[in-house]
Amino acid sequence: MSGSATVQGTGTTGPPSKAQTASTSSSSPSPSRPKQFGGLGGENAVIKKRVKNLLSKTSPSSRTEVLESLKGLAATSSTVIHPSRQVGKSFLKQQLARTPEVSILDSVLANSADLLSDLETLERDISAIYSLADELDAALLSARLSSKAMLADRSRLLENQRKAKDQAEVLESFNVLFNVSEEHLAALDRASSSPLQDVKSPLITVSFFEALERVQAVHANCRLLLRGNHRRAGLALMDRMSGLQEKAYESLCRWVQTGMSLNDGGEGEGEGDDSLLHRAIAALRTRPVLLKYCAEEVASARHNSFFRKFLDALTAPAMERERISRPSSYVSKVFDWISGNMDKERRLFHRLFSESGSSGNIASLLDRVFEGVCRPLSTRIEQVLQVNNATRQLDLFQICLTLSTYSGQLREALGEESALAKTTREYYGKAVEAFEVEMTQRQSKKLLASSEASFEQELKVLADLGSLSSKSLDSGKEGGDIGVLEAALSRCVGRLCDFCESMADHQARNQSKGEKGFSLGKISSSGGGAGSDSTILLINALFRVLGTLEKEEGGLLGGTGVRERVSGLLEGLVSSFQPTGLRERLERIGMYQGENGQFSAEISRDPDLSLDILRTQLDDIHNYLLELLRGEKDDKLKQLDLLAAPEARSMAQNKVLVSFSDAYACIYSSIAAQGKAGHIQHSPDYIKDLVKTLC
Repeated sequence: MSGSATVQGTGTTGPPSKAQTASTSSSSPSPSRPKQFGGLGGENAVIKKRVKNLLSKTSPSSRTEVLESLKGLAATSSTVIHPSRQVGKSFLKQQLARTPEVSILDSVLANSADLLSDLETLERDISAIYSLADELDAALLSARLSSKAMLADRSRLLENQRKAKDQAEVLESFNVLFNVSEEHLAALDRASSSPLQDVKSPLITVSFFEALERVQAVHANCRLLLRGNHRRAGLALMDRMSGLQEKAYESLCRWVQTGMSLNDGGEGEGEGDDSLLHRAIAALRTRPVLLKYCAEEVASARHNSFFRKFLDALTAPAMERERISRPSSYVSKVFDWISGNMDKERRLFHRLFSESGSSGNIASLLDRVFEGVCRPLSTRIEQVLQVNNATRQLDLFQICLTLSTYSGQLREALGEESALAKTTREYYGKAVEAFEVEMTQRQSKKLLASSEASFEQELKVLADLGSLSSKSLDSGKEGGDIGVLEAALSRCVGRLCDFCESMADHQARNQSKGEKGFSLGKISSSGGGAGSDSTILLINALFRVLGTLEKEEGGLLGGTGVRERVSGLLEGLVSSFQPTGLRERLERIGMYQGENGQFSAEISRDPDLSLDILRTQLDDIHNYLLELLRGEKDDKLKQLDLLAAPEARSMAQNKVLVSFSDAYACIYSSIAAQGKAGHIQHSPDYIKDLVKTLC
C-alpha cells in the first residue's frame, strides 16, 4: 500500500522512463518470483506448527481469544495469497495481461505493503501469543508451586492426624493398663483412713475389692513399662500401687480380725457379709505372711472369747449342781460343749483358711483357740475326781470312758502335742488311777469278809461296769486311749481271780474236813483228792466271773485273761485224769524224740518201751474209749460233772478225750519208728474218728 502511494505521487500516467523502468525492473520480481511466492507454503507450515504449539500451551479460557485473532489473520492473508498455487498463477497472468506493468507493480507493491503490515501484525500477535504462553507457563508454574505446598500441607496434616490418633490410642491403652479411677481411690481411702469396728461396716464393700483388684492389675502391668524405655515411670507407678496395696491389705487384715472375733462360727452363712469375709480371705492369700499373722490374731481373739464362754458355761447354776450330784454326767456335758464348739470352729477355719495351708495349720489355730479352756477344765476335773458318793466306782469308770473317748478325738483334731489334748490325756490317766485305787480298796474290804454276798456284789459291780462300757462303745464314742483303762480293769479282775483261787483252796480243805465255808460250789466226797477238788471249785468260780465279763458283747470287760486262766486249769485237770503209767510212758518216749519229731534208735533197746508193753497200752486206750462210747464212765470222768458251767464240762471232756487220742498217736509213732507198726491193729486216724464221735 505504501508503494502504490509513492507511485501515484509522481503524477505520471504514461509510460515510465528508462530510469523508472530500470528501477522498476530492478524492483520488479525476478523470473523466479513465482517460486518465491510459492515458498510461502513453508512459512505457513511453520506458522501452523507454532500456532498449534501455542494452542496446546494455552488454557481453555484464553484459547477462544487466540482463535479469533488467527481467524482475522487468515482473512487478511487470503486476499493476498490464494490457497491454491495454480489458481494464483492464472490470476496473476490475467492481471498482468489486463493491467499495465506500472499498475501491476503498484498493485504488487501495495499488496506487498499490506502483506508486510499483516505480517507485522501477525508477528505482534504471535509475540502476544508467546507472551500469553509465557504467562500461562508462569501461572502454571506458580500453580504447581502452590499445589505442591498445599499437598505438603495436606500430607503434614494427615501425618499429624495419624499421630494424634496413635497418641489417643496409646493414651486409652495406658488408661486401661495403668489408670485407677477416682471412685476406686476413694474406696481405698475410706477403708484405710477410718477405724473398723464391725464386720458389717460399710467401709469394706464390693467397690473396695474391685479397687484392690484394679490396683493389683495395674501393679502387674507395670512390668510392661520396665521391659521398655519407661523404667523410671514404671518404678514410680509400681511404688504408688504398692503403697495402695499395703494400705488395702492392712485394712483387710484389721477388718477380718474384727469380723472373725465377733463371728459365732455358727452354721448360718449369709450371702452378704460372709461372702465379703470369704473374699477378704481370698485377697489375703496373695500375702501368705500377712494371712498367717491375721489367722494367728484371729485365733488369739477367739481364744479370749472362748475362755469367757467356757467360764460362763461352767459356772451356770445347773452345771454346778450336776457337778456335785452327778460327776460323770457333768464331765460328759463339759466335753460335749467343747466338742460341739470345736466342730464349729473347725468348719469356720476350714471354710476360710483351708486353701491357704494344710490341715496342720488349722489344727494349730484350733489349739490356740481352745488353749484357754485348759486351766479351768483341769480345775473342774480335779474337783470331780475328789467327789465321794455311793456310786463313786461307776462315776469314776464313766469319767474314764469319757476322757478316753475325747482324748483320742482331741488328739486327732488338734494334734498329739496340743494343749487341750495333753490336758485331757493327763487327767484321763489320773481318772484311771483313781478308779483303780477305788476298786482295789473296795475289793480289799469286801473280799476279806469271805462271804458269798461280797463275791456276788463284786460280780454285780463288774456287770455294771461292763454295761457302761458296752453302752459307751455302742454310742460311737470309741477310738480313744482305752488301753490304759483296760489294763486297770484286767488288774482288778486278776485280783478277783486270785481271791477265787485262795477261797477255792480254803473251801476244798473245809469240805474235806466236813466244815462249812465260803461256797464256790459243791463237790462229791469221792473226788480225786484235794487238788482236783480245789481246781474244779476254782474253775466254777472263774466261769462265774467269765460269764459276768462276757455278758455284754463288745464291752471293755472282755474275758480273754480269765479264759486263758481257765484253759490252763483245765489242762492241768485233764492231765491228772490220765493213768500214772500212761503219763510216765509218754514222758519216757519224749526223752527219745528229737526236736524234729524223729526218734533215736535207742528207743528199741529200752525195756520199758518194748513192743508188748506199748501195744498193751494202746489196747487199754482203745478199750477205754469204747467204754465211753457205750456210756460207761469211770469215777474220774464223773468228777467232771461237778463243773457247774456246761461250757466248762464240755471243754474238760473234750480235752480228756483229745489227750487220750494224742497219747495213742505218740505211742503209735514210737512203734512205727522201730518198724513194727504192722503189729498194731488200729491206726491213730481211727482213734481220732472215735474221739470225734464221742465229742
